[in-house]
Amino acid sequence: MDIIVRVDKRKAYYHCFHSMEINECKEAALYAYWIIKLRPFSITDKRYQNKFDACIINESFAVYLIGLVLECTGRIKKTGDIKTSYCDFLEYSFRFRSFSIDSFVVLIESISTETLEKVYPDLFDQP
Repeated sequence: MDIIVRVDKRKAYYHCFHSMEINECKEAALYAYWIIKLRPFSITDKRYQNKFDACIINESFAVYLIGLVLECTGRIKKTGDIKTSYCDFLEYSFRFRSFSIDSFVVLIESISTETLEKVYPDLFDQP
């Protein structure tokens, strides 16, 4: 509930101070931002708790949410195989880097089909 309240407050902020309604992309970015910050999801099954994917469940869900909204709004188009390296890059950044809420929204709005097709180095194999 806290995430919904915070997103609603930010929407009210945009309306009151900027006289604008936010689009679906910005709203998805706000939800993703608070999912990453508040970490509402966790794996409680002991069999999966110590697996790496269980550690990044909030970041993975945020990437999924962003991708879904960007695709549904036509901001990105699936052009065959979208390389997962950009998604891995986002998950890594969401986990280990800090963003202000405004910079996060700008980051998400800058994602395009070309961005998704870019190949990034494997960040998990670094020493």
